Parts: sequence; structure tokens; C-alpha cells
Amino acid sequence: MKNYLFIVRAFNDVDHFTPIISKLLELNKVNVYFYSSTPIEFHKNDDNIKFLKINYNLDLKYIYNNNQKIIILLEKIYIKLWFFFKNKNLNRIFSIIKNKIFRIIYKIILNYYIKNDQWINNLFKETNPDIIFYDWTSPNKFPYSKISLKAKSISIPLVSLPHGLGPFINNNIVSAEYTLRSKKNKKRIMENTINDIFFDWYIVQNNFLKNRLEFEGLDSVKSTDQILVLGSPRYEKKWIETKVRFQKKFQFMNNSKDIKVVIFPNKLQYKGDVDSIKKIISHCSKLTKNIVIKPHTRGMKIDFISNIIKQNNIKVVYDSYNSSQLIEWSDLSIMWGTSIGLHALSLNKPIIVPIFAQYDQKTIYEHFSKVIIAKDVYELDKKIKNFKKYKLEFNNDLGIKEILKNSVYYNNRSSVLEYINFFEKIVK
Repeated sequence: MKNYLFIVRAFNDVDHFTPIISKLLELNKVNVYFYSSTPIEFHKNDDNIKFLKINYNLDLKYIYNNNQKIIILLEKIYIKLWFFFKNKNLNRIFSIIKNKIFRIIYKIILNYYIKNDQWINNLFKETNPDIIFYDWTSPNKFPYSKISLKAKSISIPLVSLPHGLGPFINNNIVSAEYTLRSKKNKKRIMENTINDIFFDWYIVQNNFLKNRLEFEGLDSVKSTDQILVLGSPRYEKKWIETKVRFQKKFQFMNNSKDIKVVIFPNKLQYKGDVDSIKKIISHCSKLTKNIVIKPHTRGMKIDFISNIIKQNNIKVVYDSYNSSQLIEWSDLSIMWGTSIGLHALSLNKPIIVPIFAQYDQKTIYEHFSKVIIAKDVYELDKKIKNFKKYKLEFNNDLGIKEILKNSVYYNNRSSVLEYINFFEKIVK
């Protein structure tokens, strides 16, 4: 059987890779190897990893292996400090000191692995891969640079899998301080051209995302045929129903008579409007006492709403529970600039997209549906106050099917099977 090597680094990767890995193991046609480029401890609360272990006896392994005691010790210190400071609000001076300590420790560890090829040789020896997958990170960024060059030297295809689904349909999605992003991406693409360590294939979920990669310069060095639109296995209803069965349940209740609302504020770098976010949370807190806030998964700071949270006894959930668990608990989800709405829509659970919180951004939600959007805070109030009426309108909204058809299902077929069929075609 062929050997498939998957390498992850964060929760997003694991969350979007798991339905693909699960289906491969279910079909039992290939050997699957599952590795992390970040310490295993960072994944300890991940129900996806537990699911793969329980159902298929698949372990997540660390790509580095060494017997240098000083490096082992430094990694342990780094992990301990990371968990200790995680989600803690520090003043500016302490934050600078903390970050400097982290950078020093990380640099020592990184330099050791950059100079030592033992780990990369062991990885290829243990897995003997016929194909390698990781998310659309930079293939010339360590440790992926070593993996990419090794794979290229022995003609092993590299496939970039999406670790999320950017819901934006316009390309100008970042705030003023992030306007250099496109230039940086183009520079990175040219650097990868010189080193010849591009992915061989890029997979995205919809044509909007393919257009963005082309806008950021990928089409200048890669044939557009190598950027494939194959849907999103993560948001297929069948997989979501599986997740509901294996993930632990979230519980929270301040008032049993009120509806349960989860709010997913998006990172401010994507033109999130601070004043509008404050208004959304303040207005919601007047209408229900059962509010949970889930900050963006990659380190979103919420200092600017801390007073509102304290005053209204709002629960904030970081990594102890994931977004899908909160959606299952909730009656209603409020979100903008995030693809997690697809999870709710696949379960036929109402969402509201307050488009006034995202400036001039456009997303797949308002592109296909007028029912689920709120143009201002008064429209948001109206939908929550008359939730039963809104839920009926939501259930009759044909735009929901169009959203799922556009970004989840490949030509109205199972996207996970399309992924697997494609892999079989390119593996020699």
C-alpha cells in the first residue's frame, strides 16, 4: 500500500485534515502517517486526535526526535511557559520581556534542528512517503523547507491542503496596517521559485479562494490547473454529524428562559470594526443572559471588550472547547469573517452575520443570502427578539443551500471522496 504523510502544526490543520484522514483509514487502501511540527502537548485537548486514536489507533507524533538533554529541557521549559502565559493579559513591559524570553528559547531550539538533519532522515525512513500533505504555509519556511527539498529530490508530490476556509469573496480583506500582505506573499512566491520548493498542488474549497491565490501572485509561477477547487470535507454534513457524536458536550446557562447565543468575533486585522463589535455584544447581553464568546483561534486579543464581558457575566471560551462544540450547544450563532458558519448551516442551525462589523468586506454569506444578514444593530435586535419568526425565515432560505453548494460540496458530490480520488491519481 502507498504511504501518505500528513504534517500539522495547529488546531485548524487537524480540524480540516481529520475527515480526510478518517476516510482514508476507513477505506483501508493506504498507510497513513500523522506528524506535528509543533509539540504534541499543544494538541492535548483536541477531540479530533482522540477520535483518530480511538477509532483507528493512529497516533500523532512529533517530527523531531533527539537525545540532546539540553534541547529536551529547553522544549519542556518553552511548553511550560507557553501554557502558563497563554491567554493572560500582561502590561506592555511584561509582555515585551515575555516575548523576548520566548524568542531566545525558540531560537536556540530552532537552530539546533536547522543544523541537525537527523530528524528529517528519521522522518523519511520511518514513513517512506509516497505523497506529503501540509497546509498552505510557506514551503521554504523551516521545518517545511527541509521536508520540501527532501521530497523534491526523490520526486515525492507535495500537496497543500486548506486549514480553513476564508469566507471573503473580495481580495482587499486586510486592514491598513496589513496592506503589505500581498507584497510579502508575492515576494515569498518568488523566493520559492528560486529554490524550486513549491507545492506541486494547491487545493482550495471554492473559486473565490482560487481567485485570491491568483491575485496574490501564485498564478505567475504555477499553472492554474494546479490550483484545484474540491470543496470542504470539514463542513460536510456527514462529517459534522460524526463530530457531534465523538466530541465532548459544552454546558453553560445563566438563565434557562433565554436563548443560547455564541458570538465569534473575527480578528481585527480583517477590518473588524471595534465600535460595532462592542455594540453587538452590548445589545445581545440585553436580550439574553446566555452568551458565550469564542475569540478567533489564532491568538485574538479581546482587551477592548473586557469591561462588557465582566459587566454582563459573559463566558469566554478559548481552547478548552472548540467552535463546533459551542455551535452544538447554542440556539443561535453570530459571526462575521469566519467559515465556522458553514458548520452551523450544515446542522440547519440559525446564524446572523452582522455585516456592519466588517466595513467593506464581502463574504459568501451575504453573497448568497439576504435572510441571515443584519445591516445594523437594530436589525440584529429584531432577529434576536423575534427569534422564532427569524428561525422560520432561516429554515425557508434557499440561499443556505447555495452557500453550502458553493464552498462545501464538489459539484454536489462528496468532497472528501473527490480529495481521495485526486490523491490516487497523482501518486505513482
